[in-house]
Order: sequence, then C-alpha cells, then structure tokens
Amino acid sequence: RRACRGSRFVINEGDVRAFVYSWYRLLDQHAPVEDYFPLLAGDDAELVFPEATLRGTDAFAAWYRGGSPKFPALPGVTNVFFDEVHELKRVDVSLAKDEPNTGDCAHVLIVVKWEAHRWTAPKAKSDVLRFDAWQRWTIALSPAGLPVIRQYIVDKLEALAGSATL
Repeated sequence: RRACRGSRFVINEGDVRAFVYSWYRLLDQHAPVEDYFPLLAGDDAELVFPEATLRGTDAFAAWYRGGSPKFPALPGVTNVFFDEVHELKRVDVSLAKDEPNTGDCAHVLIVVKWEAHRWTAPKAKSDVLRFDAWQRWTIALSPAGLPVIRQYIVDKLEALAGSATL
C-alpha cells in the first residue's frame, strides 16, 4: 500500500464512493483528459494498468488520448475503445485514519465490469470486449480537501463469456 499524505481535512466513505462512481462516469463519456487532472494526485499519482505503469498527469494523458512523442507506445485508450460501459460490481472502502506518518486516506477494492468495442482495420466488424477488472486504489485528500487518486492498480482482468481477447 502506498502511503497517503496528511491533510487538515477528513476523508469519509460516502465521498470516496461518490468519487469512484464519478471516475467511471467520466470514462464512459470519454470526457476531455483535463477533467481527470483534478482527480489525480499530480505527479505523485501512480496508475498500474496491464499495458503500462504511469506516473503523473502527463503519462495519464498519453495513455488516455495518445499522440504523445514522450510516450509513443501508448496509442490512447479513447482511440482504441468505444461504446464503453463500466458497471461497478463491488466497492469496498477501508478508511485509514491517522496512519503513522501518512494522515487520512482510503484504500478501495473495486470490481468493475468493463464492456467495450474495438475495431481493427480491415475487419468488417468490431470486437466485443467484456471483462471484470479487479482493482485497488489509494485515495488521499488534496490540499483543498478533495479526494484524489494516489495509486490505482489493476490486479487482474477476467474475461467474461463472449469476450474477444485484449
């Protein structure tokens, strides 16, 4: 578990749950990448996906929208996947109050059903992807007292019936 930074604010389960749901709503909408920046702990954010480990908002932007000369191997998930739907199946929140040298934070276990389509030229039809993604997040509070992601780890992807491979 990654340590959280202290804050004069108090983290609570309701805010963490609302934050998690909001994150996935943005993903389903393919919101502008800038909408995610206030939700990440800046350069301290670490996101571990099956295809890459990202640190900071620049790396997240490259993963999300692609086209970055600094991260040429990342095509951008919004350029690859469409018709995305994230359905939260499990959100377990564990509040960590006054951890030594860390302050308040929340550790969150998430299971999200992810469905999307992916088209690869010159195929006549798109592939349907269906997975349960098991994730662990660490949520801290920003200096303004708002939840931010410090660490986001995808532990495993379980293919569901009828899914193409990634």
